[in-house]
Amino acid sequence: QHEQHPQVLASSIVTAVRVAAAGCSVSCWLTREAAFLRRVSSRWLAVLVFILGLANSAGARAGDGGLPVPFVSGAVEGWSGADAIRHSWSAYSGVNWSPFGKIAADGLRVRLSGGYGEYRYPGSVGGRTETVYGTAGFADLLVGYQLGLGALTLKAFGGATFDGHVLAPFDGNNPVNANATGAKGVVEGWLNITPATWAQVDLAYGTAHASYNSRLRVGHRVANGLSLGVEGGGFGNAASDNGRLGGFARYDWLGGEVSVSGGMSGDIAAPRNPYGTLVYLMKF
Repeated sequence: QHEQHPQVLASSIVTAVRVAAAGCSVSCWLTREAAFLRRVSSRWLAVLVFILGLANSAGARAGDGGLPVPFVSGAVEGWSGADAIRHSWSAYSGVNWSPFGKIAADGLRVRLSGGYGEYRYPGSVGGRTETVYGTAGFADLLVGYQLGLGALTLKAFGGATFDGHVLAPFDGNNPVNANATGAKGVVEGWLNITPATWAQVDLAYGTAHASYNSRLRVGHRVANGLSLGVEGGGFGNAASDNGRLGGFARYDWLGGEVSVSGGMSGDIAAPRNPYGTLVYLMKF
């Protein structure tokens, strides 16, 4: 047998170490990805079951005509929702309060809302590309006014907002990597185009991380309480600009509404990721 040259042996050892390290990196990456997907799916499912349970309960009472009087003529409406995209998910809730009248009438409004979410993206950390995992939370305290102008209903809000993000590993190249507070403005409109066709627009901008959100919906009532339609809009912050386009179904009754939507979302230049949302609103 011939003895291996020392340089050849050293090269073989280095190659083997690199292969083993690469295998470990792939294995660790797959483990992290699987854990992230398990968290997303389990929490999304929990939110889905919770919202559907509320909707089923309230919908059943509405169908029986058994809603209590505060449900029909109260001064508060609350909502809960969830949103899932390929690399992120979020859950949120809020309340609108009409301190001097009914929620359907013109007048002053106070809004309190908040939410939590998780996301991931490929980032440059320490000169190499790594998957960055982020958690986000927000809270808004807004004061506004609702005004009815015939077929058009307008709402405008202004107030304070908090937007917090935690990244692991920390990505200094991402401008949205910490907590921020600032001012926020919101404008919402509803237009009854015909007795069966309607349009809804929601616009929001916050100085915390320059976050913004917009959505336009056009729907048509195809049955008693049931509307089908299309939606589109943009959302983002100082780190990214995103868009989405899809369809929705909305069912409303005397005491609230539930809507579900889906389509494609992602980078505003080329949205390629499927998304789904579920929102339940209740008046009381």
